[in-house]
Amino acid sequence: IINLNLSTPFKMIKEVLPIMRKNKWGIIINISSVHGTIASQFKAGYVSSKHGLVGLTKVVALETARENITCNAIAPGLVNQSSMFNEMLPERKEYHEQNNPLNSLLNKEALAEIIYELTTDKWNHLNGAVIPVNGGSYV
Repeated sequence: IINLNLSTPFKMIKEVLPIMRKNKWGIIINISSVHGTIASQFKAGYVSSKHGLVGLTKVVALETARENITCNAIAPGLVNQSSMFNEMLPERKEYHEQNNPLNSLLNKEALAEIIYELTTDKWNHLNGAVIPVNGGSYV
């Protein structure tokens, strides 16, 4: 889990930063999780990897701030019809749906729209941010 959720983004950033620096521009958007900002029992690897990704996001944002390169993280809650959602037990799905203040879960298309929006020029001063996209739910 740590290799997939933390080491892979680290290696990817290491590969793309020289290109971004050469172009004097870049946008990095990491996909963390609500678990990048809170802990949850029985998820040590997942929570650790997502907290680490939040830290990586903030460090990269600081190190590249004067180079016209931004780095932010999206922290979604449970995404409807994602592989993680599809593998959950029915009672866990129901728990998450009932405990979301919006009474609905985020869908993949809406998440993609938010990520795309962050690539537009109007967000060029957003840097090092962790943006919760969870309907107000932290469960």
